[in-house]
Amino acid sequence: MATKIVPEDTPEEKIFYDKVARKDWHIKAFKNPKEIAEAVRDGAIKKAHVHPLRLIVLGILAGIYVGFGGMFAIAAAGGLDPDFAHEHPGIQKLLVGLTFPVALPLILLAGGELYTGNTMFVTMGLLTRKITFLQAFKILGCSFVTNFIGTHFVAGMIVTIGGYFKGSPYHEFLAYLWTAKAVSPDWGQIFVRAIPANMLVCLAVMIAYGAEDIGGKMLGMYPPVIAFATVGMEHVIANMFFLPTAVFTGAASDYGFWLWKNLIPA
Repeated sequence: MATKIVPEDTPEEKIFYDKVARKDWHIKAFKNPKEIAEAVRDGAIKKAHVHPLRLIVLGILAGIYVGFGGMFAIAAAGGLDPDFAHEHPGIQKLLVGLTFPVALPLILLAGGELYTGNTMFVTMGLLTRKITFLQAFKILGCSFVTNFIGTHFVAGMIVTIGGYFKGSPYHEFLAYLWTAKAVSPDWGQIFVRAIPANMLVCLAVMIAYGAEDIGGKMLGMYPPVIAFATVGMEHVIANMFFLPTAVFTGAASDYGFWLWKNLIPA
């Protein structure tokens, strides 16, 4: 039988262990995976007991913040010359990826309830039996509807009435988004593209929860969102802004088609 070797309590060893031991004044830079999972679980419990009015307000704000990120992306990527964008599509895609992620720090740091991130919280809450199915339905249902309201407020009020993205080259870019997201792919393709998008959003939220300071949170949450936005995956809440904006600005014409063809499978 193996014998457990215990270091001798010599003065030299005591000095060594005192040096390497964590001190009370040490700052912990990030959580380990177990602690992140526990933080997500606790987040689910907290969300389950949030007052409905607060959940509604935070959901609308999250939709508005997604709209702000979408406006940034359209202004940057959509401002490219259409011929240049056609010849160098990677540059336009990268610009979308670098600009749209501004939405997530606004949601997580300023406060917001994002439907796609909440799918992770309620899943963890249900698996650990800390929340009920009714509470999960309340969180997801409320955040989905209020995100819809928030994104449409930006698309219908700020963009349309504010007079943003009128004419070329923005119409061409919005028409391209409409075709790429609502016309060309079929239901199955949209559904499959939405899975990795939500995975990356949830990973970004997990990384943000793992960081202990605001700089670490912002730095950690950006890469996963950059990835899904650059690739052009289907994020249902982002599409609640981009595709209605295409309709409201005249770059596309069939709002009902988007609801059936893209919103439901995404």
